[in-house]
Amino acid sequence: MAAANALAGATEYAVQLKGGRMAAFEVGTFVRHRKKGEEWGTGVVVAVEQDRVHVRFEDDGGRERRFPSSRAPELLDVVPPASVPDDSPLRGRKKANKGNVKASAGTKCAACGGQLNRSRYSTDGRWKACPRCSSLHGAEHLYRRYPDDFGTSTERVTDDNPDGIQSYCHDCRQQGSPSLTGTHTRLCSDLATQGRKP
Repeated sequence: MAAANALAGATEYAVQLKGGRMAAFEVGTFVRHRKKGEEWGTGVVVAVEQDRVHVRFEDDGGRERRFPSSRAPELLDVVPPASVPDDSPLRGRKKANKGNVKASAGTKCAACGGQLNRSRYSTDGRWKACPRCSSLHGAEHLYRRYPDDFGTSTERVTDDNPDGIQSYCHDCRQQGSPSLTGTHTRLCSDLATQGRKP
């Protein structure tokens, strides 16, 4: 019987299998589905929760699939990183990321020193860091156009957020696999930033 060894929000999950073998899944681990591997191709773990492992497969239209943590070791084989091409979209932004597809909680931005999993704003108020995009980048806060790329929700209205701006960008909330490059993104080192909304 498999036993979870993870806390909610952790970025690593290990399962004790029969015979004492361990299977570890953490964000950035390359995997292949045992039955759908030919159809879906290689995948990368994009999120780990206490009860689920989230994987994006290269030949599955960028769709994020979720697997119960207890069954993930039966369904997914770990793929050696050396077998995934350097230019594979699964590797994300390799130059800045140094191979880590997602930073662990508490990882600090190389530019400002703030935690990557916390929102920040440009001092001119035109850009906001998406915590998930920043964590996926792994080295710096990644900013998107504010408020256009975030959207609003009445459920997020507070004294500090009277407009109900979403924390994560549209791509992270809807697709699960955001683009970390393009004209609609900026790195923290390219902007003057601050922790709170200007």
